Amino acid sequence: MNAACEAATRLGLVVVERSAMLRPEDVWEVVGGRLQRRDTIRREDVSLRELNPADREFIHADPPCSVGARRFIAGFGVDGNRRLTLSLKDLHEGNRSYVQLSGGERLRLPLRDLPIVKL
Repeated sequence: MNAACEAATRLGLVVVERSAMLRPEDVWEVVGGRLQRRDTIRREDVSLRELNPADREFIHADPPCSVGARRFIAGFGVDGNRRLTLSLKDLHEGNRSYVQLSGGERLRLPLRDLPIVKL
């Protein structure tokens, strides 16, 4: 991960659940006084739902980031309680970076298997 703007101190991660459903729709017509199926149209409905709306910008970079510089390594997993987990490491030597949770708690990097959303 890297910063999109020079001297960025907060980085975000938006976790989105994507669901898609294929819905068949029948088209009917009257032929010779009888109702007959003429065609079946398949329509895909896609919906997106943000799973962490209150915790978008929780990665705090100290010192600030430089645009284009590779700064963080992130890994993702799913724990036994069906939560998306984050492992995060700051590549900047001597950093004081941390993750701030919605309750205000600060966790210094590197982190391993931090639950971030319930799936």
